[in-house]
Amino acid sequence: MKRFISSVFATLIFLVPSNLFLVLSTQNAYVRGILVDYLIPKVYLTDIVLCVFFLASYLYADDRHTTKHPRDYTKWLLWIACGVLFAVQIFTPNLYATLFGIGQLVKIILLYFCLQKVTFVYKSALVRWAFVVTVFFQSFVGIFQYILQRSVYGYYFLGEPELTYSLGLSREVINGTERLLPYGTTAHPNILGGILALYIVLLFSQLRHFSIGKWWQRAVYFSSLFLGTATLWMTHSISAWLAFLIGIGVIAFGYFKQNKATASLWKERLKIPVAAAVICWIAASLVTPIVLAKYANAQLFLPTSSIDRRVILQEAAINMLTAHPIIGVGLNEFTLQLEEVAPSREVIRFIQPAHSVLLLWLAETGVIGLSLILLFTFRSWKHSYKISIAILALIPIAILDHYLLTLNSGLLLLVVYSSYLQHSET
Repeated sequence: MKRFISSVFATLIFLVPSNLFLVLSTQNAYVRGILVDYLIPKVYLTDIVLCVFFLASYLYADDRHTTKHPRDYTKWLLWIACGVLFAVQIFTPNLYATLFGIGQLVKIILLYFCLQKVTFVYKSALVRWAFVVTVFFQSFVGIFQYILQRSVYGYYFLGEPELTYSLGLSREVINGTERLLPYGTTAHPNILGGILALYIVLLFSQLRHFSIGKWWQRAVYFSSLFLGTATLWMTHSISAWLAFLIGIGVIAFGYFKQNKATASLWKERLKIPVAAAVICWIAASLVTPIVLAKYANAQLFLPTSSIDRRVILQEAAINMLTAHPIIGVGLNEFTLQLEEVAPSREVIRFIQPAHSVLLLWLAETGVIGLSLILLFTFRSWKHSYKISIAILALIPIAILDHYLLTLNSGLLLLVVYSSYLQHSET
């Protein structure tokens, strides 16, 4: 049973970048006549794998039921907070879109708790190699797209976007030539970059396991790191680059400082400074739009037009939170309410969620959602200091983008990355 569950989890890891889905309906996904992708209810390929994983995890039984454990009150508080959050969603204007948002959130919560039960998957060699294979596969697809400037096979190839049309595709001017950026099988180069960055960080954290393998295993491992890093560079994703540098830096710092004699002591010393850095960084995410609006120029990482749009969206999120501080505007309702609170009419041609996970979550869930985050963070903090390391690498993506909250790949990446780094042996 353990091997089967590990195999299913390894399959899920490989399919995290997949954007293959079945649209259920588009009837309630329009805003002022514009079809908004974030409002479309979908069934993803990964949902099938998740159902198998949930069932197998539920049926799995170990010897822990014979041992009495102290009551985990934070777990029950988490479920109560989720119940209150879901209950207040009946007041949202588009219940259809909200129900899809609730479904996505429930799916991720169940995945988190199932992974707490089957922690043996983090020690599985099959799961470790799943990260290697995924990085290899996505790198080859991305490099192919970048060199030949077209798709490999198309959408039915695990959701690979059609790159034969120029409208709306992400491009960069490189050496005077406009080049199409690699997508892999994701919906955007930023998402591909984020997945590669965090998967490479996880692989780097498992260096000790791969370094004692056979010569061909070491060759495959280091080749995946090289190809993945090269493809990550091609995505031109600033948030992914920052996540990669922070994640690798923290893991390397841990390798340098720790040994068997001082590992436990060092972990305790690391808690306070890492926690302080996390708090400061999260606080910085709230003032990022203001700083960008006042001091950004064309010489910064992002074009001025892109910065302006991000500022508009984040200001809209703040306006929503101010108007609905307790329950927010509702799960998956941001794009529906955007026109009412946006400080500029230009946003009508750019209907997207706020490019800040924290601001977006607070705008949609208010104080209730904030309490959920605090409870989850406290519970994770009690179990392992490594959750702070995970959060550090996630912060750049959370500040500059929204896919960790709004897209299926992002939600799965958030749980898989955080839980694996938290429980695996480094």
